[in-house]
Amino acid sequence: MASLVAFEEQTPGYLHWPNASANNFFQVNFKFKTSANTGLLFYAANRDQSFTVSLSLVEGGLALRSGGEELTSGPSTMYNDDEWHVITATHDASALHLDIDDFETFQTDTNPPMLQILYGKLYFGGVPNSYEIMGGATATSAPFFGCLGDATVNGMFINFANATDRVGTILGKCSSSELPRPEAPTIPEDDGLPITPEEGSTPVVLPLPTSTLSTPVITDKLKEVEPTTERTTYSPTTPTIPTPAPTPTGECVLPVPPATDLQVDGVRFGTIFNSRHEYHNITAHKFKHRYSLSLEFKTVSEEGVLFYAAGSKHRDFVTLFLKEGQVHYSFNCGSGPMRLMSPGKYNDGQWHTVVFFRNHTLGKLTIDNLLVAEGSSKGSTKTLDLLTPFTTGINGTFEGCVRNFFMSGKPLGDPDLSYGVVPCSDKVEQGVYFSEKGGFIKVYSRFTVGLNIIISMDIKPRNISGILLSVHGKRDYLILQMVNGVIKFTVDNGKGAISASFKPPHEYYFCDGKWHNIQGEDTHQGQGAHHNRLRAINCSINIHLHLAALKTKNVVTLSVDKISVEPRIGIPGSSSTETRNPLFIGGHPRRLDRRSPRGLETKQQYTGCITNVYINDKSELLPSIQAVGNVTSSVCPTI
Repeated sequence: MASLVAFEEQTPGYLHWPNASANNFFQVNFKFKTSANTGLLFYAANRDQSFTVSLSLVEGGLALRSGGEELTSGPSTMYNDDEWHVITATHDASALHLDIDDFETFQTDTNPPMLQILYGKLYFGGVPNSYEIMGGATATSAPFFGCLGDATVNGMFINFANATDRVGTILGKCSSSELPRPEAPTIPEDDGLPITPEEGSTPVVLPLPTSTLSTPVITDKLKEVEPTTERTTYSPTTPTIPTPAPTPTGECVLPVPPATDLQVDGVRFGTIFNSRHEYHNITAHKFKHRYSLSLEFKTVSEEGVLFYAAGSKHRDFVTLFLKEGQVHYSFNCGSGPMRLMSPGKYNDGQWHTVVFFRNHTLGKLTIDNLLVAEGSSKGSTKTLDLLTPFTTGINGTFEGCVRNFFMSGKPLGDPDLSYGVVPCSDKVEQGVYFSEKGGFIKVYSRFTVGLNIIISMDIKPRNISGILLSVHGKRDYLILQMVNGVIKFTVDNGKGAISASFKPPHEYYFCDGKWHNIQGEDTHQGQGAHHNRLRAINCSINIHLHLAALKTKNVVTLSVDKISVEPRIGIPGSSSTETRNPLFIGGHPRRLDRRSPRGLETKQQYTGCITNVYINDKSELLPSIQAVGNVTSSVCPTI
């Protein structure tokens, strides 16, 4: 596994990643360092280069180009200072974006042209001599000299060792004079770069559907921070805690890793981003006039693509998908689509058999042996021109299980590519599972806590220490963590840490195999009294562990399973928590650094399930596209 690659001036080169695809959304996150003035950092294009996107270093500045639009970083800061810099370059439907070192943000004022890349090329550090870049697609064609590391493409970690073509590159170290090292170099404090690698060696394919991440309101400037001083706080009162169910002495109830379910049926999609099956060896011309396809599925999700196949320009296509729980079937022979929809909903967690049939322009949709809809496509065209691969669970949009995929009554057999798909077990429940191997979810690329925040989540841990939620600024921070079985909520507004802790009867109290709920609020002090806002969430004490952390100005409150600890009050005069870095849940990319971010009291990976996350009363969905490392989205094992 290699998360770091070096390009040396003596041997200019490139690194090629194949099968790049994007549908008007493209986001690359990586770190780099160099002393060179100019060089091509990355270039992505479809086969005929009619759609391109690139990032270049030009005279020490950065230039992002896509579809004739250009976004530059401006002349104020040079990035060729041989220091690490963290870059997020994004093309979406609204603008081009550059986020640099979590403190500088640039974006265009107009919508960029559409970006449509299907199984194209993605190069890092340069391109082959035989490959001619389309004129104007990049700010420079000069090769890059320096180091690139910790790259993710639309949230997917890139293992440089799995590149299909590498020339003049050094993996795992920054120059030929350095010894290889398993971890990336230390990066500037609080840069929030995701550096936790994923195990495995599956190539990255960029997602087809448009995806965007919401970002909270950001203040224009960081506040001036006063020197840390002593603070006065109320001494906490030990809360009355109900007697827990018996937990085995000196251990957690649920095992790490989870036990293996031997009774599985079918495969599950959606546990990681881009999970899918691809069928490459299907004879596409057999679908030209007619076909009959069938599969069985079960899900509790309302939306997701079950099957998709298309022609070269996606004008001809066949698709089967869920929307608001209803099954939709559509095809287009090129002169107009045929659309069928089931009258009922099928996201009830039970197995359902769906048959989608076509004969020239006629289409039929049958579910559980009942014909639910039929109709004809528009126009006079009666033939379909499709290309492989045919895909099930496309781009991880479908969260659920599939089995028994048949064509004309015969099983299609094993897929030619299976990525991010796991056996379908019934011993699961809703939530996000964080493995002991390391991982986290980057909920927001930038998040400002400000004066007030309410955090609420349900957890079912399998260990006694780990980071539940964190966000940092230059000096301020907010952290919710579990340290040797104690839940701690800590906020620093610039005048010293304010911390509230919930200490249970013993350190294994929370890993009893049951859900627990945490609420926390950072609340303000007014007229000599503190005002607590505790948001009630319906849950049973012995079913969910519910955590609530609350902050308003310089007061923090923590509640666990509806039992509150005494609010802690910091020094008046510093009320706002000025954070502008990413907000992480379930871990932190720098938890193992020698100089870990301020306030972290554990280097252990949180292991277990998290669900029902609310920030300021807004439900956070935690989709797989935001996960980095060994994180299982949509379901948690129960064994």
